[in-house]
Amino acid sequence: MNWLTVVKLGYVAFFLALSAIAYSLIDPASVAPVAFVAHPVNATVVQPEDTARLRTLAQQGDAQAEYQLGRAYATGRGVTLNDTTAAAWYAKASARGNAAAQAELGWAYYIGAGVPRSAASAHHWLALAAAHGDAQAATRLAVVEQTLAPNDLATVYHR
Repeated sequence: MNWLTVVKLGYVAFFLALSAIAYSLIDPASVAPVAFVAHPVNATVVQPEDTARLRTLAQQGDAQAEYQLGRAYATGRGVTLNDTTAAAWYAKASARGNAAAQAELGWAYYIGAGVPRSAASAHHWLALAAAHGDAQAATRLAVVEQTLAPNDLATVYHR
């Protein structure tokens, strides 16, 4: 290995360490509510008739419609922006096994968007979504696990 390679590796190690330190200093409460939106909207809701159709389907128990209605409230598309209502719709879709809704609900618990902040609840929902193959949920799960204290981890794994 020549000296130039060693220098380059030293710079890489330095910047990785610096990034890790900066990341550890980020207060989860400072994450902007816009981070609540994790997945692209499958159907952009902009017209009142679209919202009405989704609401009808959601009230009939359609998990995808519940998720989409949650997205509408989380983004303010076609309805008034309301994180509490978004989280409620995400919770309904999550209970029916919708992985995208589970990921959104988990992140909502982590940042306190429409629900009380709870790292244990965030971990629960993000782990379910990650188990269903949601890559972004897996990434966010790692973030949540880094912020959990040992006692919190025990609570999570002994639910």
